[in-house]
Amino acid sequence: MCPGIQQADLTGQRLAELELPYVTVIHSTMSRARETASIIHNHLPNTQMTESDLLREGAPYPPEPPLRHWRPDFKVWNGLIDVIIIRFFR
Repeated sequence: MCPGIQQADLTGQRLAELELPYVTVIHSTMSRARETASIIHNHLPNTQMTESDLLREGAPYPPEPPLRHWRPDFKVWNGLIDVIIIRFFR
C-alpha cells in the first residue's frame, strides 16, 4: 500500500475511533482529494460525501520551492476562508 493511501486509511480509522457525530466528509473536486475522502469515508459509513470547488488546491502564498512565474490571485483568495467557514462550519 502506498504511503498516501495508508495515511488516509489510518486517518479514517482514527476519526472513527473518536466516535464523534460526523455528518459529512467534504472534499475538493480534485481527483486525488476524492480518492482520499473515499478512503476516509469507508471508516465513516454513516456520513455523506460532498465535494466543493471552494476547497480546490492552491494557496494565496508562495509555493515551496519558489516558482518565478507564480503570482497570488487575491481576487480569488480574498475572503475565501471566511466563505468556507460560513458555508461548512456554521
